[in-house]
Amino acid sequence: MNPVSRTLGTSGAAALFALSLLALGCGGAERPAPAAPVLRSPVDVVPPDLDWVVRLDVGRVYATLGKTVVTTLRSKALEKNTDGSAVFLTDALERSRVVVIATRYERGQFSDFVVALDGDFAGLDPRKYRADPPWEAPVDLGGDVRRYDRKKPKARSDVMRLYVRSDELVVAATEAELDSVEAVIERGAPANRLQPRERGFLSVALRTRFELPRDRFPELSRAFDGARTAEGFFDTSADGFRLEASCELASEADAKQAAEILESARSAFEGAQSRFALLARHTTVETTSAVVVLRAELGRDVLSELVGEALR
Repeated sequence: MNPVSRTLGTSGAAALFALSLLALGCGGAERPAPAAPVLRSPVDVVPPDLDWVVRLDVGRVYATLGKTVVTTLRSKALEKNTDGSAVFLTDALERSRVVVIATRYERGQFSDFVVALDGDFAGLDPRKYRADPPWEAPVDLGGDVRRYDRKKPKARSDVMRLYVRSDELVVAATEAELDSVEAVIERGAPANRLQPRERGFLSVALRTRFELPRDRFPELSRAFDGARTAEGFFDTSADGFRLEASCELASEADAKQAAEILESARSAFEGAQSRFALLARHTTVETTSAVVVLRAELGRDVLSELVGEALR
């Protein structure tokens, strides 16, 4: 071998050795830990694949309707599901300030959900409840956020995972939403763009990509074919309560047609002997450009009667 080749060979070997050491050094270095989840508010954890997002101001519900109504709703919920996970969530609900419920609407029914509760949950431990299957030991994700998992429950609607931040925020998810909620909370993926108004004691925002049953509501279904989004809220007013719901359609003509159909339905309900007659009597239908708006003003006596009939 000539001197030049020998020199290049020696230099190449030395360079390769140096690179190998560098690679080993890099491979042996500790990788930075994943960033801790940042859970600011209930609406920030809702994954984007869900169509309905409902915001409930629990404090205002107590102040407006009284704790008896919430207690009655709790009892009715536990009539169908007495599993420890359901009892844990209802106990958390009673200690909440704000609750956000997100769900999917398909095939004429609601399925899969994520529930986020903001409140004071000091001392509330899901593992103290008799859930079947039981909750496993929590995983510390950093940032004072813990994740609780359990094996697949019997029903699709049963909670399979919990995220708990300090004693202030609880997030519950069913099995079908595990991947999407994990992406938002643990990997920083964008949350749902649907944002219910922070107005009233109940507000809702939804994507209207579902279809109304054409066999039951053919004209209304056609009118709302081009609907995009809808929102609404329920609030107190000077004389009682105010309900407002709005829906954006594809065009002004579609909005006008939908308003005419809704007005016909309102008139029919008003003349019927049903629980909806009182509500229809106090409801108006309007349009603003391509948006249909329904407004209802209800006195406290009217609302009490409606709530009473609904809870029977």
